[in-house]
Amino acid sequence: MKKCQGCLKSILKQNADQYELQCEHVEIFCINCQATYRRRDTHNAIVCLRNQMKNQNDLFELKLTSLENELKRQTELLINIDQQQKALIGHLDKQSRLAEGK
Repeated sequence: MKKCQGCLKSILKQNADQYELQCEHVEIFCINCQATYRRRDTHNAIVCLRNQMKNQNDLFELKLTSLENELKRQTELLINIDQQQKALIGHLDKQSRLAEGK
């Protein structure tokens, strides 16, 4: 005896493969849209394309968030450099005025 992977019903070993090919509860993985669904569920081209678009949108959102974070980090770095340059210019200007006064 062997259990069906879908409905877990006990079946004779010689009939198991044929039974699982028809069992509505067997889960199928779609390589196109990365979805797992049961044989009894509808998984037509429209559903598959919708899933693919959702997956691509999720990837896009991840990349966009990553780029936004990198842009924020780079902007903060430039602001910090700008502040350091202004402080250095102020310090040099002060030293220059002191040197002229002597």
